[in-house]
Order: sequence, then structure tokens, then C-alpha cells
Amino acid sequence: MRLGWLGALPLLALAIHVAVVAALGPTDQVWWSLQVGWQVIGAAGCMAAALAFRPGDLLWKAWACTGGSLALPTLVRFMNGPARSWNLVPALSDPWVRLGTLVAINAFSVAGAVLFLAAFRRTATGLGLTDRRSVRTSAATVIGALVIGIPVLALDLRDALGGGLSSDALAAAVSVTGDMICFSAVGPLALVARGLVGGALQRTWTLLAVYNLGWLFYDLITTTARITGHVDGGTLVAEAVLCVACVVVGSAGFAQRIALRDVSRRAAERASSLAA
Repeated sequence: MRLGWLGALPLLALAIHVAVVAALGPTDQVWWSLQVGWQVIGAAGCMAAALAFRPGDLLWKAWACTGGSLALPTLVRFMNGPARSWNLVPALSDPWVRLGTLVAINAFSVAGAVLFLAAFRRTATGLGLTDRRSVRTSAATVIGALVIGIPVLALDLRDALGGGLSSDALAAAVSVTGDMICFSAVGPLALVARGLVGGALQRTWTLLAVYNLGWLFYDLITTTARITGHVDGGTLVAEAVLCVACVVVGSAGFAQRIALRDVSRRAAERASSLAA
């Protein structure tokens, strides 16, 4: 598979998503099925990338954590069913348990982003890719994340004060905080990565940046819909963003694995030619 095709997969997934919703309607069963399907694809791509590295490697940990941040909510969705009834599993009806689950999901995501940043910096430093431009890019990305995330976080915290642990607003506040951290960590890497392996790995970092930016927009859409009362319209847009984000990170994982395979093949070919 050519790496260029991986960038088109999210658009294909979005087309399928829109077609399914148009044909079957925006019911709980449809949303549940689509969410599970897209998150499974995202987690599968992450795990495929993780398996390309040795256990314990920074990128193995990064991809495993990112995959875990998608696998855990998928497991929760299986447990509470299409009706989203937490009562199907009594332990999950406790608001503290639900909040703890959400914190764990975001912890996986943040850990993955930080590990990606650490692995990239180690590689970039060895190749001499760090310069003043990377610092400016990082600063611009952080500012962008704050511009999108802080207003959303402020609205969520305001509403959470009256809703308690079980409120959607508190859950949204936890999510947007994690997403701001993730995008701030991963976002700048796409631009700095242009010098890696002729740009092949840049696709991976670009897709990762788009993935994290997608979750920030997801937070913005869901919070805006909740506050304005346009929940149905907000759900339509938010679920489309979720679809694209999940398939984007799956594509990033497959791109990582394919790029590494190609690099290994070229290295083996050079070694064979030298031996001859």
C-alpha cells in the first residue's frame, strides 16, 4: 500500500459515516455502532505501529498508550450498550468510577503524546533538526491550543460547578484539558519532521497532529452544542469529527509501520549490494 493512500482513508471513512447516518438515521444504535467501529480502526492502527518496535522502546510505549486511549472507551461502550445505560454494569453507575475511567482514558492519551514528543526530540537532536523555527512552531501550537481550549474549558468548568461529578460538563472539562496538552505536545512535530527519511515519516507526525487537533474541535463542538441547546446538530458534526480523528490516527499507525518496513528493506538492499 502506498503511503499516500493512507491520507485518503479518513475521507473514505467520512463518506461511509455520512452514508450510514443518512440511510439509517441518527439513532443511538447507529451512533454506538459507528463509534465502536471507528475507534477499533484507530486502536488497530496504533497497535500495528507499536508492534513494529521492541517492547519498552519509547515509540512502542507511545503507540500502545495512544491505542489504549481508544481501546478503553470502546470497552466501556461495549459494557454500557447502545442505550448508554451505565446501569448494565452496576459498578459503572457510580459517578466516581465514571470520572476515574475518563481520567484514565485521558491519562493514556497524554502519556502517549508526551512519549511521542520525547522520542521525536531524541531522533531530531541526533539529526540536527532542532532549531529556532521548532521553538517558534511549538509556541504557536501551544497558543493555538489555548485559544481553542481555554474558552471551552472555562464554559465546562462553569457548568460543572452546578452539575457535580455526574455532569457532562465535568467530563468535558477533563477531556479538553487532556486534548490541549496532547495537541501542544504533538502538533509542532509535523513541521519539524520534514527532514526525516525523505518525508516518509512526516506523514505519520502530520496525521498524529491532525488527530489531536480533531479532538480539540470535538470538545469545542460538543460544549457549544450543550450550551446553545443545539444538541442534535452538534452531535451530527461531533460524530463526524470523531470518525475522522479515529481513522486518522489509525492511518498514522499504519503509515509508521509501512515507513519502517520500507526503511528496513532499503537498508537490507544496500547491505546486499555492498556485500556483492
